[in-house]
Amino acid sequence: MKASFKTCALIGHFAEARIAESAGAALAALARRGVKVLVAADEAGDFGAAARAVPRAELASQADFMIAVGGDGTLLEAARLVTGREVPLLGINRGRLGFLTDVMPEDVAAGIDAVLDGQCAADARRLLEARLQRGDGRSVFCVGDPMQSIYGFRQAEVRAFLELAEDGIGELRFDVQR
Repeated sequence: MKASFKTCALIGHFAEARIAESAGAALAALARRGVKVLVAADEAGDFGAAARAVPRAELASQADFMIAVGGDGTLLEAARLVTGREVPLLGINRGRLGFLTDVMPEDVAAGIDAVLDGQCAADARRLLEARLQRGDGRSVFCVGDPMQSIYGFRQAEVRAFLELAEDGIGELRFDVQR
């Protein structure tokens, strides 16, 4: 991936100490390389002059690339923000498992340098888009992780029709209980 990155959006739950620590390391690495940083205005964190706060919905439109600091949920949130845009996404793992994030906390500076030096290959991934229909007729539309949208229900039956392009490839039915 060869590109000239001048502005980076940094996303995460910065009130958490571990995430703030990695965000600080990312800010230092980006500043050393002369990259401007944007953060969501609604996110806690005092970045001073190191980052400019913008509305969350505008992060992807104003940035050349995005860094998600957190777990897979944070990376999926960032992926939703960049959907439909040519904005690469780098994940710094501060979650429990880190199936989707690429960079470990001790490798933040090296990971950012690799991106800025064009040493990374883009890995295009698809997001799951779903509409969840409840028995009472209400529905929830979600992109990324539809299971997050049904956690609020005590018990839910979920029926999913799987599609690949326009051809259905199957139907799943399962119960979700908390």
